[in-house]
Amino acid sequence: MSIIYEKFTHCYPVQKTLRFALIPQGKTEENIQNYGMLCKDEEKAAYYPAAKEIFDMYHKAYIEESLASFVADWTELFDVFERYTHNKLDNEKEYSDISSKYQKRLSDHLKKKLGDLAPEKLIKNALSDTPEIPLSKEQVDNISVFAGFATYFEGYRIIRENMYSADIASSVAYRIVKENFPKFYWNCKAYKSLNDELKELCNAQLTKLSASLSLDMLFSPSYFGSVLNQSGIDFYNTVLGGKTDSETSKIQGINELCNLAYQKGDISEKKKFSPLYKQILSDRESASFIPTPYESDEDVKKGLFTLCEYILEQNISELNSVFYSTSVDHSKIHVDKKQLSILSQVLYEGDWNFINKAIYDYCIKQWGETASKKIEAYIQKKNIYSLLELETILETNEILPRTWKYISDKYDAFLHVYLREKDMIEKFNEPIFL
Repeated sequence: MSIIYEKFTHCYPVQKTLRFALIPQGKTEENIQNYGMLCKDEEKAAYYPAAKEIFDMYHKAYIEESLASFVADWTELFDVFERYTHNKLDNEKEYSDISSKYQKRLSDHLKKKLGDLAPEKLIKNALSDTPEIPLSKEQVDNISVFAGFATYFEGYRIIRENMYSADIASSVAYRIVKENFPKFYWNCKAYKSLNDELKELCNAQLTKLSASLSLDMLFSPSYFGSVLNQSGIDFYNTVLGGKTDSETSKIQGINELCNLAYQKGDISEKKKFSPLYKQILSDRESASFIPTPYESDEDVKKGLFTLCEYILEQNISELNSVFYSTSVDHSKIHVDKKQLSILSQVLYEGDWNFINKAIYDYCIKQWGETASKKIEAYIQKKNIYSLLELETILETNEILPRTWKYISDKYDAFLHVYLREKDMIEKFNEPIFL
């Protein structure tokens, strides 16, 4: 009979989870208590996040220094990527082979001193009299908990080693070749399409950041080697996005200058230069990119209360004089055409198309119904409207006062809801419904 059913056994694997309690036997429990084994493990678990952050500091410093010394000719990758963009089907294999070659070169370069980043060596270096990176006494105390226990970081070691591989998506080489290089390439293409006047204007801003560098150099294949590490990426992104210096004067970035030129009609097509991704691990340097996570519901509630109290501290009534001022030049206040539907909803009880329709009707009155194609082309090309233009088209001078009333009403509604919910939470500890 067993022969009949043999074909029906072991056909499908079955997984079962067995739960057992590890109950100490004999003197084991006594020894655990006497030697404080569980307490020591709990201590290590508590200090692990802080120790990991310190180890990451070593990794970031190593990546920064190592990439600064990497030398390569990026022209080959530029050429093959250009062919790939024109015909992906025919050039996909060539692009894959060449990009893999660059990734492997980067990986091999980064792995030269990877052994120095082993957890046991990092612990030894951090606890030495002359650590490679400056550490506070608190940081040294955090690391000292793991003296002689480097195996605690075995999982961390494997994850960090993956950063130095050639083809893993979370690796440094992949970030450079597959993610940042295409952005850099398309930025170079966008720069070539700018007119000479705009290039000169952008170069004038660049000299405020670097007197020895020109945009022709910045947007050339050879410069890509300067944006591999985080310091190079930061400078490059600053050129694109601009910055405010210590004297609060703005150094305009290329994107801002191009946007202004487009709004003025100096260029027919809007240009957008893409900032490069931050290097692996470097995004942890700024809380703006990875906020500190809340640990509990109480922390969330406290954070929300802090934000609401900050909003309430702002005396928005002072803005009243601005919105009702008769000395403001309305021809110098502009509204982007993308925001006209929002303004229309504010002014005309939710009618999002009222202003756009009024603009079209106004043009019909000016040029006649036979000029519909000319009107559509004009509206399509026009990117901004001055407040004076809108007041003329809508036959009203109440745009600012009515906008202020909308803002004021929203603020009062927020204040009412917040104070009501705050009082209820303090009394009954119930959830917030802002």
